[in-house]
Amino acid sequence: MHSVFRIKDIKEIDGNDRLWQVNMTLTSDYDPQLEALTARLREETCPQKPGWYRLGLLSIKAEQFDIAEEIFNTLLDKTTDDQEKADIYNQLGMIKSNQENYSAAVAFYEKGLRLNEKYLPPNHHHLAICYSNIGSVYNDMGECSKALSFFQKSLEITEKTLPSNHRDLTIYKYIYIMSVLQISDKNHCH
Repeated sequence: MHSVFRIKDIKEIDGNDRLWQVNMTLTSDYDPQLEALTARLREETCPQKPGWYRLGLLSIKAEQFDIAEEIFNTLLDKTTDDQEKADIYNQLGMIKSNQENYSAAVAFYEKGLRLNEKYLPPNHHHLAICYSNIGSVYNDMGECSKALSFFQKSLEITEKTLPSNHRDLTIYKYIYIMSVLQISDKNHCH
């Protein structure tokens, strides 16, 4: 259990293309390549979060959305902290958006937004992210006027909280402008 092996070689057995022999060696606890890989995975998956949460994020990155959803639903059932729930709802929204289940994605994002609005100041950057996420889903649904409304809220917060030369502010302005252009294209929007 919980062992990591390095594959040395793979050989076909007796000319049978359906049967293979895999020769492996057990890695040590101090394998430098394994340590480097583990460190990289921790870095990419929010090292301040607990292990199961990071596994959920890694599952999203690997596009294993059903596994990620199961992990985050389990975490949601186990927490009583509303701020943790808000973060988990955001991850579930992302999963549903990637699965193109847009109505479920909006519902999860809105639950997270409502919880975040209870605990965060009205101009907090996390609220801007929440509004942008909801706007993105509405945009994917072709509901451009709703998308624009959420992108506008996101941009207003970002303009108040970030310096004028910040990279993220440029990204939010670009998203907003693209949304405005999509609304002017009647063939794209409903």
